Amino acid sequence: MQPEIIENPVAQPILELLSVYDESLPTVSFPDVSSDILKSLAADVTTKAQELADALAIAEEARVVLDASQNELLLRSTRALAYAKIFAEHDDAMSEKLAAISLGKSVRIQKKGEKTRSVMADGDENDDGKKEVKKSRVRKLTEKEGSQELPLE
Repeated sequence: MQPEIIENPVAQPILELLSVYDESLPTVSFPDVSSDILKSLAADVTTKAQELADALAIAEEARVVLDASQNELLLRSTRALAYAKIFAEHDDAMSEKLAAISLGKSVRIQKKGEKTRSVMADGDENDDGKKEVKKSRVRKLTEKEGSQELPLE
């Protein structure tokens, strides 16, 4: 929807016609048309335009919240995929399944009044403002500790 339609919902020619009716034909009434009817319809259009503007603002807020949720899911999924790949290091079938999964490399984060910046999942920012994914090191546990692999801190 175009902003000018919301800001000026009643077209200029209609406003001019309303002015003519107010000034020259205030008491004249035609079938379904009078100054009062036209004013009422124009007020209704203005009200509905404001309702639309309010709904669009709510929709924009919802879009921002959805984007943030999608970004969080992507970040956590990227981390989960990295952990799963490490866990499946000695399982060729699982490693193959995981290698076929591509979550994408970056996610856009934009806060109100801030420039869009790219962020790589779970890492540090580069000179260009991007975050790089850190590769975690793993150590194998002894038989006493179990056979699972745990990331080193």
